[in-house]
Amino acid sequence: MDVGKAISLIFFCIVQKLLTLWLDSKYRHDAWYIGKDIDKLEKLLKNLQMPSTTSRVPRSVKKYLKFKGSEYKAILHFGFTAFQNILPHKYYEHMLKLVCAINIANADYTPDHVYLSEIECVRRLLNDFYREAQKLYGIRHMNSEYSSINYTVNLEGLYVMLLAFVSET
Repeated sequence: MDVGKAISLIFFCIVQKLLTLWLDSKYRHDAWYIGKDIDKLEKLLKNLQMPSTTSRVPRSVKKYLKFKGSEYKAILHFGFTAFQNILPHKYYEHMLKLVCAINIANADYTPDHVYLSEIECVRRLLNDFYREAQKLYGIRHMNSEYSSINYTVNLEGLYVMLLAFVSET
């Protein structure tokens, strides 16, 4: 799996899947459902100050199914705090593992100054994210994107791959 596919899985498929689980009314009876608070979430996301380097400020969260990858990326990098008091604690903590892994991988390092401790930290966070997703959301919601993230975290040099990709965007 190349770097583009690995990152697309995270920024597009995984974040879209999480938003679907949290916001789609067909999950209204599940513990993670926050669709009833979508207007509150919308307001919190709208009030966030995105960096000027953000290529696409996310549209209304109500249109999450039509988001581009860069909008999911902005939600993951900068919008995660909006979910803090809306998403049940264990689901928010789970999401933070993904946020932390991506932010560590996005640190201001150069490929020749990548440390094994960072690679291992990213790998552990993504492995934990994958395993906990099975417990939190159930096997029925584990699709090929989640299986691919498990494969991705076992690739040699994941940190370098993530770094190379996020540096280009």
